[in-house]
Amino acid sequence: MDTHRTRALIVLILACIFLAACQQQSSNLPETGQTQCYNYWGLQVNCVSSSQDGQYQEGVDWPEPRFTVISCNESGPCSNTRIDCDSNPSTDAVLDNLTGLMWARDGNLPGAGLQWESALLYIDITTNSLQQSVCGYTDWRLPNLHELESLIHFGFNEEDCAGEPCASLAGWLEQSGFQNIELSLYWTSTAHINMLLSGTGIYMDMRNGDTLSNNMPPPCHTPSLYLLPVREAGSEYPGPYPAPPWVTGQQLCYEIGNIIDCEGTGQDGESQVGQPLPEPRFTDNGDGTIHDKLSGLTWLADPNCIGTNYPNAAPGPYGAGMFSWPDALAMVEAINNGDYPECSLGHDDWRMPNVLELNSLLYHQKEGNLLSLPPGHPFDVWNETDYWSSTSDAFNQDNAWRVNVQVGRIFPVDKDEEQAFLWLVRIE
Repeated sequence: MDTHRTRALIVLILACIFLAACQQQSSNLPETGQTQCYNYWGLQVNCVSSSQDGQYQEGVDWPEPRFTVISCNESGPCSNTRIDCDSNPSTDAVLDNLTGLMWARDGNLPGAGLQWESALLYIDITTNSLQQSVCGYTDWRLPNLHELESLIHFGFNEEDCAGEPCASLAGWLEQSGFQNIELSLYWTSTAHINMLLSGTGIYMDMRNGDTLSNNMPPPCHTPSLYLLPVREAGSEYPGPYPAPPWVTGQQLCYEIGNIIDCEGTGQDGESQVGQPLPEPRFTDNGDGTIHDKLSGLTWLADPNCIGTNYPNAAPGPYGAGMFSWPDALAMVEAINNGDYPECSLGHDDWRMPNVLELNSLLYHQKEGNLLSLPPGHPFDVWNETDYWSSTSDAFNQDNAWRVNVQVGRIFPVDKDEEQAFLWLVRIE
């Protein structure tokens, strides 16, 4: 082989190695699904120069169709999975072509709500099968928080449900192939972040995807809620799937505030399913920014840069650097215009992160009052807990999604009346 061909081959090999490394460093965060923009009154506005989620629509595109119904009987998939061979939707499954997760089609298999402990045991741990057969599979489980959150369409109101805009997340899921999704709360297998104080699991509201937990002491500590079993698609449906969820980080299991042996609990701490987190996850760029290898995003190292460097720009009633949502969006524009150089750091493409980008920073294993951020994170977080996202609430468009890094929760609040901090992000 001549010298020129050898050099060319070496360059090609090095390029492939570099590209592979880049691909390994970037997780496929999906887009939120929101394509429209709204002001603080909840009225739709032009997305151009709005700095909202609907303008950028960052993330992996959803496949079309997003979901595929797998028609089954009790023993397994029908010979033609497009035709329900037993005319019984409760034995069917739904494949998410975005994540590679397979869900029970029926959103109320038990026929009623269950307490968290009962919901975990509804899936028989000894045989790993539901107490009633769904498509013949024996590896169903209660979804962890990231898995259930992967079903959220943050722009469901933009979709058509029987000739009208979808009124809820539950309505959109049913329009997409699920059945009997209750307009109510659904359990995850992930324990509440302050489990030693509360003793319950995290649950999600099928109206809009709001995640909640119950801090009530026993015997009121665990309400009766619904469940939606999940499993991984397996080799019979190999994909590829562009955005599989990552692990929540939870490694312990609990019972009424006590740490217990995980074996046989069905809790998130036992299964620990999901894509692994990069190790190390964060890179300090040495210029006031941090690169996240999970998402491929670059964050300001100081999540309250304005409050730290320009406290008079946003004095706030609860601390410097807090804004209403419209004021936070206006501040992003000012930073990109160079008005606050200690925060722009020579860049003009900073933006407010969408709700999934902020949510990707949460880590669901901690005790006491520590922050719900990954161990050893390099961010300068002190007393700041609530951060705005650029994503509006599809259920009530005069609200926007906010992330609390203390309890590890995403939830919508009023855009104009509530205040939160501004954590800037960009893509290299």
